[in-house]
Amino acid sequence: MSASVRGPRAMRAYPPGPEALMARSTARPILMGSAAPAIRYGLFARLADRRHATRDGKAGLPTVGSEAPLTPTFEVLRQTYEDRQHHERKLIRSDTAELRGREAALVARIHETGQEAIEVEKRLEAMPEHLSPAELEQRNGGEANTDMAVVRMRRIREHDARRSPLLSAAWRLRQQLQELRIELGQTRRSIRNREVMGALEVSRLHAHTMRRIAAYERRLVLIHPAGVELVSQLTLHHPRLPDWVRSFGDGPELDGYADGYSEEPRR
Repeated sequence: MSASVRGPRAMRAYPPGPEALMARSTARPILMGSAAPAIRYGLFARLADRRHATRDGKAGLPTVGSEAPLTPTFEVLRQTYEDRQHHERKLIRSDTAELRGREAALVARIHETGQEAIEVEKRLEAMPEHLSPAELEQRNGGEANTDMAVVRMRRIREHDARRSPLLSAAWRLRQQLQELRIELGQTRRSIRNREVMGALEVSRLHAHTMRRIAAYERRLVLIHPAGVELVSQLTLHHPRLPDWVRSFGDGPELDGYADGYSEEPRR
């Protein structure tokens, strides 16, 4: 006789636990190019939460006023959320590691280029654009009988030859600084965008977890002998959004990060 027809006991299917159901229902990739679909709260997950709430309520779990973990089901839902939000944080760090290395290198290059530009500017300040009359009329060896107009032209040409490389270097360094600052702004925008996507994903996981907990608690309060007294106790143990997600405010925007340059290191 095959295993599929051994009797009603063999055919009985129990709902999976909350940890397996949450992993199944939230195992969706983040869609960077389009809106990610809502995390589905499927029929089997609903039935499992309802069954576990009924079982815990009949058993008198949790005990009113107890500081111990509320119920196994509640803890599984909460700890699964904690695990997934920490995993998302780790993914963000991994995905932005190369960008953060580039950011640090750009900050160092900007500092070095800025120092070099300051030195060139100081040399330019010590070399005025126009020579004084005495410097213009200064004769070198072999110019005792040379016409003064020719002497002036020679001094101007010599002065321009000494000053021109400094002008070119100053212009080149200013261009490099501008390009480096633009690249730094773009790099920080990329880091910020990945952080925002991670924060949105954690917010979605939190909302999904709270939806399951709400369904579980609604049934638990109805079944538990001291259901009304449990409400305030249950609320104290609800999972919270981490501080790094709350720092984005109510509605983080991908384009909300300014391109402004700052040499201060990111935290």
